[in-house]
Amino acid sequence: MADDCETSSESRGAARVERLCRHCTAGPGAVAGETAGLRPRAASANNNNNNNNSSETAPTTRPVCLVVGAGAGIGQAVARRFAEEGFHACCVRRGGGPGSISGDDAKQRLEDFCAELRSEGHHASALFADATKPEEISALVKMVEQDLGPIDVAVYNVGAQVGNRLLENTSYRIFELAWRMGTLGAFALAKEVAPFMVGRGTGTVILTSATAAVRGNMGQHAHTAAMAGRRALGQSLNHELGRLGIHVCMVNIDGPVESPDTLGRMMPELYKKLLAEKGPQEKILLPKSVADTYYMLHCQRRDAWTLEMDLRPWGEAAWFNSDDRPL
Repeated sequence: MADDCETSSESRGAARVERLCRHCTAGPGAVAGETAGLRPRAASANNNNNNNNSSETAPTTRPVCLVVGAGAGIGQAVARRFAEEGFHACCVRRGGGPGSISGDDAKQRLEDFCAELRSEGHHASALFADATKPEEISALVKMVEQDLGPIDVAVYNVGAQVGNRLLENTSYRIFELAWRMGTLGAFALAKEVAPFMVGRGTGTVILTSATAAVRGNMGQHAHTAAMAGRRALGQSLNHELGRLGIHVCMVNIDGPVESPDTLGRMMPELYKKLLAEKGPQEKILLPKSVADTYYMLHCQRRDAWTLEMDLRPWGEAAWFNSDDRPL
């Protein structure tokens, strides 16, 4: 019965990913009309001709950077950075809809972003899946590996912020949702990409984290539990996969970040204030700078891997210090 349930769950996930990926698009060299399906074809690494009239385009051997949580902030900045280095950037979002803070037009905005990358000569695909549903992550990874290329870098950038809620206002549903976004989705991505990476003896998994992973706070019960779980998961993954050639790194984003799709939508007034006050002083993390760091992590030699990293603006106090120290 368990096997039957698992198979049924995977089938449902594949069906939903297929439904959501109907507008997936590949990079330069893709044949017109071939992108309307679960298996968009990517260009050959040696073919950048946009006028390719062939009825078949061979699957790319170009390495893939899979970014789950590709919002208009760190996620898209990372996708762009790796695309500029020759990777096929596979950008994944839920696609908006009811209950999504990303807005009803999230799907179109991601497609526009990938179209922009392709117009610049890079390779990019917009893909859609719900990271809180392991069966969708499973179907997504299999599709990318089969039809777009080998996943050399997997970035889990889905946030788990569900707002400030005192204990009495934190429902079981909200707590579970944060756990699914913060921990379960990261586990699913690692579980699905690991067999492919281990088979090739190489790969990078980067987990975007937050201060909540290392320090609790009032009203942040769901968020801190979820992110602490993600951090512990990263440590466990390191212990198992590191010796097999897979670099797993957790990056703690320990400070305010330019994030129009998350903080900008959840707390627009606070976001505007942060940009106005901290932006000119370079006291806010810029997604492009974070993306540069992610690429550096991928390029590290394995005799000196970074396994955990804190990133913060120069003028911000670290999570283990108070904010009242003299400047």
